[in-house]
Amino acid sequence: MAKSREIAKRRKAVANTRKITKTMEMIATSKFRKAMNRLSASRAYGDALESLAGLLFSETSHPLLVPRTLVKHVSLWAFTGNRGLCGGFNSGVLRLLRQRREELVAAGTEVSLWITGKKGLAFARYGKLAVARSVVSPEDKTRWEDVAPLAVELRDAFLARRTDRVEIIVNRFTSTTSQKPVNELLFPLALGKELS
Repeated sequence: MAKSREIAKRRKAVANTRKITKTMEMIATSKFRKAMNRLSASRAYGDALESLAGLLFSETSHPLLVPRTLVKHVSLWAFTGNRGLCGGFNSGVLRLLRQRREELVAAGTEVSLWITGKKGLAFARYGKLAVARSVVSPEDKTRWEDVAPLAVELRDAFLARRTDRVEIIVNRFTSTTSQKPVNELLFPLALGKELS
């Protein structure tokens, strides 16, 4: 008799777990669909903005466009997530950050690290690397208000010649199952020029 009650309890527990799992799957699918819609909308906007900026800046010699002949200092800005369990999302960016930093240091260039996300900060702490500035947004929702002050500070540092280059290391979305870590030049403005 006790065995049949035990079996009934286990069946009920399995059924409840199945319901919870199904609900979690539906929520994840909904969030993913919203994120994909935001991505496609922002990509079209970004491409149009880059094209417009290219037309506007092609005729000027603005200080943000002029590359430095002698590069003594480079600021690397890496964008990572706050959580793990996302495949190579964070590890790809951190691997590229490590490689680029080692290249620059080997060439005798001074490097300052700017980090967005908890995983990047944990990487820097583990490697005992100094971080110039960092931003960790709650709930993995980085807002413009969070990163704009860093971008302004980097722009001002470039204009004041405290840094000679600003590079960003971020994941570029290629498909739902694949992101490619890329290193892009931010200052001097290269309008989306990919370094690696």
